[in-house]
Amino acid sequence: MKKTIFWLTISLSALGLAIYLFYIPPNQFFNSLSGGLGLYGFQTELTLSPYVMEDQQGSTRTWVDFADKPLYVTTGFTACRLTCPITMKFYQQMVSITGDKARYALLTIDSKNDTPQQIALYLRALDPNFIGLRVNNSVLFNKIISELQQVIYVTGEQDNIEHKSYIYLIHPNLSGLIIYTKPDINLMINDLKIIEMKEG
Repeated sequence: MKKTIFWLTISLSALGLAIYLFYIPPNQFFNSLSGGLGLYGFQTELTLSPYVMEDQQGSTRTWVDFADKPLYVTTGFTACRLTCPITMKFYQQMVSITGDKARYALLTIDSKNDTPQQIALYLRALDPNFIGLRVNNSVLFNKIISELQQVIYVTGEQDNIEHKSYIYLIHPNLSGLIIYTKPDINLMINDLKIIEMKEG
């Protein structure tokens, strides 16, 4: 009888956890479990080193230059025909909600072809306030990509560099990087609200 009650308790607990995880994104569950804010994005302790980059105006930049506002960062390249246009459209939709309360940046993974002028031309057609970043030093570039937990694979096909379409959030009120592996506008906006409430 005791064994039956024990296994019934285990079964019901497992069922309850499964139902909870069905309705609550796993990241929120594990973030809360580890003492985080229960955000939709994966809340990490990863920090980005202040490496020197170049923007689309040819000016030198580091992550510190954007520390006064939330900064969304994605990797891609201007000749991308697969995931990048979708991510840029997503950026535009996010801007329509956040306005100037956040910044949006594209870190090119094709610095050979993506000159500052090319990036400026590409982003100007999308939103003149979008920030383009590039790193011409391959060693430095690989360090940044590693810190972003990004994976890049050159397929050999023309104009095709495989990469994860993650969006990263660097927030001035948080010490670690937030990673969105499956971007969702409503949930990401809600994350911003949660962070603001924490600081409020």
